[in-house]
Amino acid sequence: MADVFSKIFGQPKVSEFLRRSAAEEHIAQSYLFLGPSGSNKTQAAYALACAFLCGTSKNCAGTCSLRESVLAHKHPDVKFYSPEGESGYLVSQIHEIIHDSTLAPVRGNKKVYILDRVDMLGAFSANAFLKTLEEPTSGTCFILLGRCANSVLPTIRSRCLVVPFRQIPPAQAISIIMQNTIADEQKAKIALSASGNSITAAIKMLTPGDNSLIYLREQIVKIVLGAVVSTDWGVLKAVKDLLLLVKSPTDEYRQRLEESLCDSDDFLSDAAKKQLEKANKRSVKRKESKLINMIFDCIISLMHDVMMILTNDSRRVVNSDFFEELKSFANKTNQIKMVRALDQVISLKNANTYNVSSESLLDLALFEFKGAQE
Repeated sequence: MADVFSKIFGQPKVSEFLRRSAAEEHIAQSYLFLGPSGSNKTQAAYALACAFLCGTSKNCAGTCSLRESVLAHKHPDVKFYSPEGESGYLVSQIHEIIHDSTLAPVRGNKKVYILDRVDMLGAFSANAFLKTLEEPTSGTCFILLGRCANSVLPTIRSRCLVVPFRQIPPAQAISIIMQNTIADEQKAKIALSASGNSITAAIKMLTPGDNSLIYLREQIVKIVLGAVVSTDWGVLKAVKDLLLLVKSPTDEYRQRLEESLCDSDDFLSDAAKKQLEKANKRSVKRKESKLINMIFDCIISLMHDVMMILTNDSRRVVNSDFFEELKSFANKTNQIKMVRALDQVISLKNANTYNVSSESLLDLALFEFKGAQE
């Protein structure tokens, strides 16, 4: 029977290492997962969190309520943080994590904190975090996620067990997606591109019975391609339409979290309810941020496709279901303008944090794409 570590796609050495650590009950209190975007670090973090809360990997095989809630990112004692400041983590975020780690778990006797992009943890914030990271409260596990070793402060690296994640080649990523879904190669490429090269997200997008995300991608692409051949007013309207598209799934997700909290209301203390309310707010923000990033990923994918057409390499076009529209746009631009515009859009995506207006960033991104026309 498959365990939680079987879903860490494309990372067999990592899967085996974590599986063995869990089976032998040798899970460390502080980890640093290092690897490029799309290398399944987040999936691995939640798998390890599940094993840590269960006790061993065997207890997290098959189906159980704990496993389901952790892997669905809904367990109250598994908390995910990402940078909320334009330049990285806010000191107030770190103080919140430190304080929260001293509180009792909502369920059971263990807690897990997952911190994404710790390469954006500045020296001041890191210094405030060092003692907690070095001497975590009993029953607490910290899992830090970063891009590469050189981008993470040495004081942070030295206090963690470092687990390297390899870059997954695109061809292998496509193959993994096809093996785990009923999608053909082209649909796998489309899903991977719209998911920011996340294999796990691409598989979810293509899962039978849950086609809402693949439909959302289609609507995003239609709006974007219509906007870049429209007027400036058309671009601004398109951005509002894009934000409305992601509002519906975000609102549905918020409602499910609120209903879940209400179901547990009679069994929770006031302190536990406050913890859950804070966690739910972070989860909703993260959901919204993911959907906004999906819009950026679709825009970037379309711009890459235009580049492929301009270099007479149409076989590498991902969004082939919109080939004619892409070809028409390619006839009105050149490689130099597209490269410049693409670089700007990638920078705008990287600036998409909680304290920066997503609407303003998307406005600029579509104007960059539109402006690449001669």
